[in-house]
Amino acid sequence: MIKRPASEWVRNDMPDLPIVDDAIWRRVQARHAAATKAGANVREGMKRAGHRPGRNPAYLFSSLLKCGVCGANLTIIGGTGKFKSYGCASRKEGGTHVCSNGPTVRLSIVEARSLERRKIDLVDRGTAQARR
Repeated sequence: MIKRPASEWVRNDMPDLPIVDDAIWRRVQARHAAATKAGANVREGMKRAGHRPGRNPAYLFSSLLKCGVCGANLTIIGGTGKFKSYGCASRKEGGTHVCSNGPTVRLSIVEARSLERRKIDLVDRGTAQARR
């Protein structure tokens, strides 16, 4: 698909061939405007509460790894550079539930081993499909 600039678009108004009638069009536009305003209010409320809406994960496995003891997310809990390490977020943050899972694992090790496993899976699937 090639994206064309708006200057190259060809537009033809055909008021005798509407897809929806004007009353429905106005209702949909009003509903869309209300939803847009409500979404803006939610985003503003989240900002005031200290949340950062729309933030993308900083690491490849963020929100995918879970603690085997309590089920909380594993997050980067310490280290810098190549020594950054995943650990149980519940143990790190404390709160009403503190997990007993103390071991951590380096980010570089998690990524290397997990990606190596995916690579082997893809090669095995490709080989199996080639034989069919």
